[in-house]
Amino acid sequence: MGNQQFRLRILRPEDIPDLAMLMHRVWGFNTDAKFWQWKYFDSPFETKGYAVETEAGKIVAFTGIWLRHARVYGVRYRAWQLVDVMADPEYRDRKIYRFIVQEIVKITRKQNLILYGFTNEVSHALFYKYTKDILIVNETHKIYSLFINVGDLFNLNALVNSASGIINRGVVKILLTLSQPLSQINVERVNVIPGDLNRLCKNIENQYDMILEHNTNYLNWRFLNAPHQAYQVWTATINQQLVGYMVTALKKRKGRKTKGEIVDWLTPRQNHQVFNALLHHVLNWFLKKRTSVVDIWNLNLEDHLTKTLKRNLFIKGRREKSFLLAMPHPEKYQVKSDLERESFFTPGDAG
Repeated sequence: MGNQQFRLRILRPEDIPDLAMLMHRVWGFNTDAKFWQWKYFDSPFETKGYAVETEAGKIVAFTGIWLRHARVYGVRYRAWQLVDVMADPEYRDRKIYRFIVQEIVKITRKQNLILYGFTNEVSHALFYKYTKDILIVNETHKIYSLFINVGDLFNLNALVNSASGIINRGVVKILLTLSQPLSQINVERVNVIPGDLNRLCKNIENQYDMILEHNTNYLNWRFLNAPHQAYQVWTATINQQLVGYMVTALKKRKGRKTKGEIVDWLTPRQNHQVFNALLHHVLNWFLKKRTSVVDIWNLNLEDHLTKTLKRNLFIKGRREKSFLLAMPHPEKYQVKSDLERESFFTPGDAG
C-alpha cells in the first residue's frame, strides 16, 4: 500500500456493489443491492454516506448517516444517526477512518446537530477522541436475555438438548400462565401499521426528555418494508384505541440456535400494564417458535421494565451495547444531568 493516498467523498448509488463487498470484508455479512437501496436511497428521511476510497477507487471505509429528528424537552431538533460504521481491516493501520470521523464531527459542530450512534469498540474510541468535549451520554449497557433452551447455547447432544428445552420452556410457560395480562388490553400481530399510530407516538414522545421521533412512515419503512430481515409488529389496544406497539425479530444462528429479539416498542410510561401485555404475548409467540434465547436492550430500562423482565426470568447477559450522544453547545438544549435516565433509545433506532 506504500504511500497510497486516500480521499473522502459522498456515497453514490453506483457504489452499492462496493458497499456490499466492504460489509463482507469487515463483518462477514452478505448483503445485496436491494438492501443498500432500501437503507440509503428509499428511506422516508434524508441520508448521507461518507466513503474513503483509494486512488484506484476502492472503498475502504464507510459510515452512513440517517438524518432523523429527536425531541429534547418537547422541542424538535435534527439528529444524525451513525449507521454502518466500518473500515477495511487491511487498511486500518493507515488510520483511514479518521477522515470520516473528522468530517462528521466538523459538520456536527458547524450545524449544531445532535450526533448519536451504537458504536463498536474501534469506532467508539475514535469518536470519543473527537467528541469527548461535547459528549452528553457515553454509556455501555448490558443486554437482558431470557434463555428458553440453554442446551442450544452449549451444543449439547440431542438427547440432553431436548430435555433441557422441555424443562426451560416448561418453566417459562408456567410463569406466563401465572402472570396473565389485563383482559381489557387486546394484543395482536398486524401486517399494516394502524392509522392512529402517529397520535400514539406524539403522546408518548412527550413523556421523555429525549426520544427519536417515530411515525407511520418510519415504522413501515424500517420494519414492514425491510428487505433483509422479517420483523413482526404487535399492537396493544384498549376499547379499540391503540395504546402501544412492540416489534420483534427471529434470527437463525449456526446449529440449533434461534435468537429472538425485541427490537422496538413504545408504551405509555404511566401505564405499565401495556408493556406487560405486549411482552406476555410476544414471549408466548417466541415459545411456539422454539426460540433458544430472547434479547432486549434499552438505554433507559426503567424500574417497572426491569422488574417485569426479571419476573419473566430475563437476566443481564455478558454482551453489551455501547452508546454515545453528542451535542455541540448543550446549553442550547437546556440539557439536564439526568438526560440518560430520561431518554429512550431501542435497538430499532440503531439501524
